[in-house]
This record gives sequence, C-alpha cells and structure tokens, in this order.
Amino acid sequence: VGKNCADTIVINGYSAGGVSCAMCTDNNGNDKSAVCIMVIKCYDTNYPCGSANNCANGCNNMGADSVIQTKCITPLLTAGNCVQP
Repeated sequence: VGKNCADTIVINGYSAGGVSCAMCTDNNGNDKSAVCIMVIKCYDTNYPCGSANNCANGCNNMGADSVIQTKCITPLLTAGNCVQP
C-alpha cells in the first residue's frame, strides 16, 4: 500500500481493480499507456489536489485528452478509490 491512492496505483504497476495503464488506447487503438503513466505519476506527486482540483487539471493537461481521461484515467482512479485526487 502506498502513501496515497495514486501511489498505490503506481506500486501496483499503474493498475487497480483490473484496470491498467498498459491497456490504455485512444479510439483508434493507438497505445497511450505512456500518457496514462505520466498523468498517474503527476497525481501521485501532487496528491491530494484539494477541492479546487488544480493538480487534476494540470496533470490531465500533460497530454491526456478527453478520450484518454474517459477511457483510462478516470476508470483507473475510480478502481483505485481515488475519488478526490
């Protein structure tokens, strides 16, 4: 178990509850695992974001477009019980 929910996801190989960055693709099937990993690392470094969610916006702006956020980041954070990153 890590120091926070995002850290636990990192320790578990960027995965939680059957969801992982390794499976992350865009709508065209292109591998987006590196983007997923970068965003989760950012969450881990900046956790917790606080109620304004400033770090969430900053982390997601590192390359995770809305498709990657919807398909990869949000499900992974949800599976890792990161309700308020």
